[in-house]
Amino acid sequence: MSDAARLVVIPVRLPGDYARFEEIRRAVGVDGVGGLLLFGGDLEITPPFLRDLRRAASGPLIVMSDVERGVGQQVEGCLGHPPPMAVGALRDPQAAYKLGVATAVDCRRVGIDMALAPVLDLYNEPRNPIIGPRSFGEDPRLVASLGAAWIAGCQDEGVLACAKHFPGHGRTLADSHDDLPRVDASEKELRAEDLVPFFRAVEARVGAVMTAHVAYPGLDPAGGSDLPATLSRPILSGLLRGEMGYEGLILTDALIMEGVRRSGGEGEAAVASLEAGCDVLLCPTDHAEVIEAVEKAIFSGRLEGRVLHRARERLEEALGRLSRRPTAREVEGMDEYRAYAMAKAAVTTLRDPSRLLPHGTCPPGDVLAVVLDDDDRPGREAPVGEWSGVFGGGILRRTPTEGEDAEILARAAVAERVFLFLYGDVRAWKGRPGLHPDLAALARALEEHVGDRMVQVAFGSPALVVEGRRSAAVAAWGDHLLVQRAALDLLMGGRSPTGRLPWGPDPLP
Repeated sequence: MSDAARLVVIPVRLPGDYARFEEIRRAVGVDGVGGLLLFGGDLEITPPFLRDLRRAASGPLIVMSDVERGVGQQVEGCLGHPPPMAVGALRDPQAAYKLGVATAVDCRRVGIDMALAPVLDLYNEPRNPIIGPRSFGEDPRLVASLGAAWIAGCQDEGVLACAKHFPGHGRTLADSHDDLPRVDASEKELRAEDLVPFFRAVEARVGAVMTAHVAYPGLDPAGGSDLPATLSRPILSGLLRGEMGYEGLILTDALIMEGVRRSGGEGEAAVASLEAGCDVLLCPTDHAEVIEAVEKAIFSGRLEGRVLHRARERLEEALGRLSRRPTAREVEGMDEYRAYAMAKAAVTTLRDPSRLLPHGTCPPGDVLAVVLDDDDRPGREAPVGEWSGVFGGGILRRTPTEGEDAEILARAAVAERVFLFLYGDVRAWKGRPGLHPDLAALARALEEHVGDRMVQVAFGSPALVVEGRRSAAVAAWGDHLLVQRAALDLLMGGRSPTGRLPWGPDPLP
């Protein structure tokens, strides 16, 4: 079992990879891979599946998962949470702490040791195609406070948190999954803003920090526009380890991403990231290739043995923290109710020039619902259908490929009130934060013709909302069923949103 293999974390995508049990067992048993990155699953089969892999592993196995919106984001049967930007709209560190706790409790049920959360990137570039509501907000102090609270809640329940994406992915206009973005902000700007939440996370003893496959010439002038932070020794060993005093694990972002692969493939990226200061090599396409590349670098003298030795020590220290964690507790009904209450309280008015909120008592026959689904995921708007009795004018659905603009515009023209429900995931390789151009054109046409009686409701990024001076716009921040139901209960029940915008000054003293 090589030190190189212990530092590799391979993806497990369920339910498809249930059929690859023997292949994965060989990776963790014979090849000595030290970690799994879990995507998908369910509460019935996934926990025993992971237990069997732990028994087959040649050493301690650390299981990680992207659970920024609760474990229900990945594992069916677990609780889904409001996204981080909804917590930003609450501006309440205690709410962030409780969601960190609830996330960790569900992680323990499944067998997840490390939550790849929270996102500490700032929402300081609305055109950013990959961050959106994954961020707590724009203000560095708000994000720092909420992020530190979430970390504390998660780690108090015995699950390691991972702050990402260091030193900040919020300013980018490209997606590092398919390009190498560059942040041109100066060192002074980055220190005053983007780095602030990470300084706070280090103070909170966060278990891990994930790097950004983004170039920062302001922090590494020699690396310039061609070297991502993942491969930058001045950023990782100099700034994060040296100046900030961080002693925990440093994870690469996924090695399958073009932002780091372009330097010469996954093997070269793995070696260069270890040289820069990383400890864990996350999500390669071919773990054997990465292990071989690292071992060759050791044999040739390019990598000093102490680099791997120290990374292995940090991994063992993290595993030691897990071994001392408290006994796992059960999920309680209050956890789901608390998430629902937070989602409801976080619904936020973005604008309301025509004074359409709170929604009055229009006769049901005069209210039309229009669903614009940027991702064409049939059934995602099921909670809207649960209010069909209110939408006497009908519920019309439009995707980038299906639906008739003419019918929607004609039905909207005779409706007294139009609710425009906007759906669009922030998704890797998508390349944009807002609606497909065809859907955006329809939304703008509705704004022009019926805007003074239309309420836009964004079940996702606020970038889904089209600009206008007439319609009301509301952010519910996410599309999890719990979040949708909370928002619809509020809006259809005739109550005003109480969330506070997670950017700009707090409207409350």
